[in-house]
Amino acid sequence: SRLEDTRRLAGRALPRLAPEAAASPQLQAELQAANAVLDQMSLGWGGLLDDVEAAVGTDVALLVLQPDARGRSVTLEGEARQMAALLELLTRLEATGSLEQVHLLQHETRVADPRRPVAFKIQARWTPGA
Repeated sequence: SRLEDTRRLAGRALPRLAPEAAASPQLQAELQAANAVLDQMSLGWGGLLDDVEAAVGTDVALLVLQPDARGRSVTLEGEARQMAALLELLTRLEATGSLEQVHLLQHETRVADPRRPVAFKIQARWTPGA
């Protein structure tokens, strides 16, 4: 029930700060910065994390998840046990609904490692709330 309460609170709309008519330029700039932070906090971060977590299989280790709220994109970095697992991850990410235009930016087989994992970097367009 705590998890449900947390998710409900995370999905609520946050208030915006309104400047007074005679606010100084410095105060207006600070209010714009505060509103930008509020906008980022009100995005569907939980949905993004849920979608990515559901797409990552047991043969993939996700090391970096870097969302860009302004650019509405997300970058993922990690390692897959083999190329087939990486390709499956790409397919699953594209099928999430909140991620589209999923592209493999780079990949490299780590030949120095005896297991020969495939290191990767993926970028996708993110649609919060989809």
